[in-house]
Amino acid sequence: MQKSCLSQINDRYDTFSSKERIIADFILRDPTKVLYYTIEDFSTELSISDATVFRFVKRLGYEGYQYFKVSLASEVTKTSAKNKKDNINSSSNSYRHIVDSYINNLEETSSHMDINLLDKLVKIISNSRRIAFFGLGSSGELALNSYNKFIDTGLFCNFNSDYHMQLKLTSQLTCDDLAIVFCNSGMNRDTFTLVDSLKENTVPIIGLSSNPNSPFAKMVNEFIYTYPINPKTVVEKLSSYISQLTVIDYLYLKILADGKHIDVNLMKQNKNIQSRKYISEQDK
Repeated sequence: MQKSCLSQINDRYDTFSSKERIIADFILRDPTKVLYYTIEDFSTELSISDATVFRFVKRLGYEGYQYFKVSLASEVTKTSAKNKKDNINSSSNSYRHIVDSYINNLEETSSHMDINLLDKLVKIISNSRRIAFFGLGSSGELALNSYNKFIDTGLFCNFNSDYHMQLKLTSQLTCDDLAIVFCNSGMNRDTFTLVDSLKENTVPIIGLSSNPNSPFAKMVNEFIYTYPINPKTVVEKLSSYISQLTVIDYLYLKILADGKHIDVNLMKQNKNIQSRKYISEQDK
């Protein structure tokens, strides 16, 4: 059985070259951060070549950089779960510990939030022909929650929990529509496929994630970052979701408050379309 990547790095550290030790130190110092880096980001951070990084992971026994990251992700997830359990069990008031984490997350997100950007997004959403919500796994729950809110604004909204149906939906959207995509890790390959398909149809994309350094953040037209970057525990991950829901609530409430600026005829048309769609689905 192959040792974990972190164990291998520790055990073989003395055999590494000077450049390999730079890589090893970076991974051991913050393994979670590495999960959100492409090989290009990794080499840029350390001022070394992509080839050096590739040779390093090959030396550890991995076929490529992605295989290395999959192994590292598995190890980090197990460690995070243990840390989460230890943090809660060691707290004299476990409930207060979770609440404090959520409050801290909301305050940090708020301190870095660009309200002008959010108000700009309100106008973009209000003037879009259709708004489609995308997300997979736990990010899909955020997309569903957002869909359930925004459909009450009178705007025409779309959502489907199935990945393949989401992929089909991307092909039906145009530059007059809008996609709101959730990807908390910023590293989900299936989400990348959805975004690539949206971009092929020149669909404007708003992305929400806790990873501003991820490929996902660079792919979307407008990006909203919610603290903390690279959440290391389950509580931090959940608190990031709460911050994303708070952003959505802000956009939703602003649209309701500014409803007079929305094209009333378009809203009536969208309500009729959604009603006919619902009746059609009931008849199937």
